[in-house]
Amino acid sequence: PLGQYLVHSSWNSPDSAIIYMRLKERTTSNHEHSDAGTFEIYYKGMLTSDGGSYNNYGHAHTRYFHQATISHNGLIIFNPSKVSEDGGWYSGGQRTTRETAQDLEDWLGKTSMTTGKVTGHQSAYKNGDKSQPLYAYIAGDITAAYHSDTVTYVGRRMLTVFTDDAEFPMVFFVFDDITAKQASYEKRFLLQISSKNAPTVNNVDKTVITENGSGRLVLTCLTDSVALNALGGRNSGSYDASKSKNYLVNGTQLVPQSKTTDDGHWGRVEIVYTGSSAASTFMNVLYVTDKGNKNSADINEITNAHGLEGGVFDGKIAGLFATARTGAMSTLSCTTAGEGDLSYYVSGVKAGEWVVTVDGKNCGTYTATEEGGLLTFTAPAGRITVSPAK
Repeated sequence: PLGQYLVHSSWNSPDSAIIYMRLKERTTSNHEHSDAGTFEIYYKGMLTSDGGSYNNYGHAHTRYFHQATISHNGLIIFNPSKVSEDGGWYSGGQRTTRETAQDLEDWLGKTSMTTGKVTGHQSAYKNGDKSQPLYAYIAGDITAAYHSDTVTYVGRRMLTVFTDDAEFPMVFFVFDDITAKQASYEKRFLLQISSKNAPTVNNVDKTVITENGSGRLVLTCLTDSVALNALGGRNSGSYDASKSKNYLVNGTQLVPQSKTTDDGHWGRVEIVYTGSSAASTFMNVLYVTDKGNKNSADINEITNAHGLEGGVFDGKIAGLFATARTGAMSTLSCTTAGEGDLSYYVSGVKAGEWVVTVDGKNCGTYTATEEGGLLTFTAPAGRITVSPAK
């Protein structure tokens, strides 16, 4: 029921890059958080993780910020007609339930405790003794986690790839697909800033940079019609939570019970869809590097795409996501930037054999499993076509 991966680039190094990807199929309510389809990233310091703090059971800050989706790396779909969540503050996140189960059978039978369904998962290692992971992928339908009067569909797919580049050791692709009940319901991708320092946000390049410890996290949004808004800030001098801005929920600061309780976080960045459609997607690419690194990895959106969204990381790794919500069954194509061979990851396809061509040249036949729905292969950059084998 957890539907999660916790992946380390190494098990014996303090410089390990670590990612936690969580889909979650069921909730137990009570102390559990509204965090279906969320992630956390660590590299030489906690770069992005849950915010807020636990005060006591039922305290407003604990329930409506710390445990709510608003303090996680999740998705917000804001329905302005809703004025409260469980009688309290509404932030547009996932629904809560205060039901309890008497035993396992009772728990499994409660539809109110269903939050989603894992629709694909797959992973692999670089070496035979399975001490060095290569990639981990998980996908799911988390519509059930949200209010039924707010959304028709919410899906998230997450792919982590560990590179052989010490400068940029890990890249993370996250693809979101959302349909709200109304076009006016604002859709937001949340990135929590675990550092005490403000992030660098660039709305022209659609990038976010945050540093903590000795690590740096860089996000590039490849989605059109978005605005990147930084919401946070810390008062100077001795910490007073009531004077900080990082606990904002729909216009109200939900501060911890003690004004000196400090989670160490600056706040969050919200990537807001600014288009006019009820249906929209988010395509984000994140990678880690060392604090202060003046170099940056190239992030390029795929072009001339049919049935795919995705990006290319540093001319080496292509994360491609079929836009079909169930296993794609028809030909997919796009153009990828780069020189030489790329490592391709094509997710959301039906199980079976697929033929890959680049610039008209056959590059081989590859198999997607029922469990994973993911194709992995090496092929040149260029005009790539992925077709079901006859």
